[in-house]
Amino acid sequence: MFTQLWYHVTIAHIISPGCFYLPHVDSAIVVLERRDPRVKLLADAPFHDVVRAGFGQRRKMLHKLLVEFGDVDAAFAAASVAPAARAEELAIDQWITLANSLRSKT
Repeated sequence: MFTQLWYHVTIAHIISPGCFYLPHVDSAIVVLERRDPRVKLLADAPFHDVVRAGFGQRRKMLHKLLVEFGDVDAAFAAASVAPAARAEELAIDQWITLANSLRSKT
């Protein structure tokens, strides 16, 4: 998620496990293209803290994980996030909007 804040990420090529001696893993060549986010991250927004909290316990609903940051209901409404959403379901723009909405509470 942190990479997606400043880069558009695409997979250029998949490398098969047969290309490696050990361990036999799938791999990929990734292209990073610099970009400006559609939603601007405010200077005092706790983006890194909010994302870390959200992905810290992936199976839990975000609403419960972000309560410590302030008015989560208003932030979820501003970002168009469902109350039962989990971290992996959100787009980068929704994460930025959440962080911007919660900025004054940290």
